[in-house]
Amino acid sequence: MLASGGVIAFPTDTVYGLGCDAANARAVRAIYETKGRKEDKPLVLFVSATSEALALGEGNEAAERLAECFWPGPLTLVLKARGNCPRAVVAQDGTVAFRIPNHPVSLALTRAFGKPLATTSANRSGEPEATEPARVYDLFKGKIDVLLDGGKSGEGRPSTVVDVSGKGIIILRRGKITKDELEKAVPEVKEKRPFRVLFVCTGNSCRSPMAEGLMREGLKGQGLSGIEVSSAGVAALDGAKATENAVQAARESGADISRHRTRSLRTSLIKESDLVVVMEPRHKEEVLGLAPEAGGKVFLLKELGNPPQRVAIPDPIDGTLEDYRACRNEIAQCLDGVAAKTKAVTKT
Repeated sequence: MLASGGVIAFPTDTVYGLGCDAANARAVRAIYETKGRKEDKPLVLFVSATSEALALGEGNEAAERLAECFWPGPLTLVLKARGNCPRAVVAQDGTVAFRIPNHPVSLALTRAFGKPLATTSANRSGEPEATEPARVYDLFKGKIDVLLDGGKSGEGRPSTVVDVSGKGIIILRRGKITKDELEKAVPEVKEKRPFRVLFVCTGNSCRSPMAEGLMREGLKGQGLSGIEVSSAGVAALDGAKATENAVQAARESGADISRHRTRSLRTSLIKESDLVVVMEPRHKEEVLGLAPEAGGKVFLLKELGNPPQRVAIPDPIDGTLEDYRACRNEIAQCLDGVAAKTKAVTKT
């Protein structure tokens, strides 16, 4: 099934995962579409031996020491990709992530396939990870080819992600392996996380995905990194596409949101975000209803425009393409203010 481009679900030592042949770009894309995952979030390569990782990524003393101490196990190592690494799993900064899972099913699967698997957790983007096969079945019935039922997976806590691709050893995501444990193996471990911006509208099908796409493209154009942009809706149903007019209006401004999938606003999303930008005053009320302590980081988009205004960005849903273009333009006029707010918050 893997050799023919299929997508499978299987248990790991952390959570259930989705996987495919890392060398099959079409299968990799299918995982992104099935999960609703943003394409700027690369997948992780499961390998069965450290030598396989070092054949595709550039190793160093720190990487080899961490692999020796924690593989197989819940540690993901980010390395500089070599030229022979499958392009579909290489991040925009030229890195690739590797892990050897410490679970009999996933480890046997990786060894039997004989090639790296492109993997990600078996959940819809932004939702809790699945640790039970029944949950995976409910989420992906008819959308994946095989579900390997290995019973309950690991503890549900994700792997620790460590970047050893440059100078230094940097924790990108906290997980099961702690900083103290890492520092017993290698010295001077630092911790870094992206600055997270969350756009919020009603259905997450037009305004907020347009804002997300436009800001992401703007950040690329300025060569800025370390900022993660996402969106959600206070009344959204998970997994729907952006409206056709939103996709078209965004495309005209250079942003591709055709693979966007809607998701509902959750307390966890608010708490994980550093800046929450809403389209209407009532959206701010919804955000604060879920997370009252977030008041200092929630702003109306028009508040960040020039001049600042405490008014809504009108909802173009069910409107014409011209209505969407007008909405897109209003959003775009405020994004410099969002970027400025991002820098201001980052400095404090």
